[in-house]
Amino acid sequence: MKVAFISGGIGLFAFVLMAMQTGVLDFSSATDDDEEAAPVEPKAPPAPVALKFPEALAPAIRGNAVPQAASYVPEARPHRMVFLKPTGLIHDWQEHLHDDWAADSVENTELVIVVSPQQKTFLSVQRYPNGAPPVERFQYDLEVAVIVPKEGRVLIKQRFQSIPRPIKNKEAWELTAIGQPVAFRTVYSWLSSRAQTGFPQEYFKVIQTIAD
Repeated sequence: MKVAFISGGIGLFAFVLMAMQTGVLDFSSATDDDEEAAPVEPKAPPAPVALKFPEALAPAIRGNAVPQAASYVPEARPHRMVFLKPTGLIHDWQEHLHDDWAADSVENTELVIVVSPQQKTFLSVQRYPNGAPPVERFQYDLEVAVIVPKEGRVLIKQRFQSIPRPIKNKEAWELTAIGQPVAFRTVYSWLSSRAQTGFPQEYFKVIQTIAD
């Protein structure tokens, strides 16, 4: 009896082993199917990194495109712009822009206006009798570059001059100098007009104003 039981157990084990080898029995299939059926969670795309304004526009000054900037097309509407120094820092004139024209992000900037330092030139001096202080005359010159940052392309470089008026035979005692830097309103008036109609090449045409 014991011998028969042992023989039967050996026979059953041999049958199971043969079935596993031939693929009749596959104990791993259920586990593998469960693993394959498990859903794979898709990874969320990385959040876009906001570009710092106006620092991210500085490459346009060096002729490099900033693809994230807005496109510029001459149209009869406000065009958002930013005034920068040649170093890429914000220029004081930016705070004078009307809200409709003032860019406040890289993505809505159509034009970058690079304002070079104004050059002050001594022209003449008028001396008066009786100990009155002399009056000096000064001229100011300014160059402004208009750039499309999306393309890194310079549209125009425009020169402005502020010329002092002539000195009179009699001037106020406290007056010692005549001449003022080129004013923001002069540059902005030109920019706001040209931005809507386009910028012709006026490299050799200087825009002059007369100042006290």
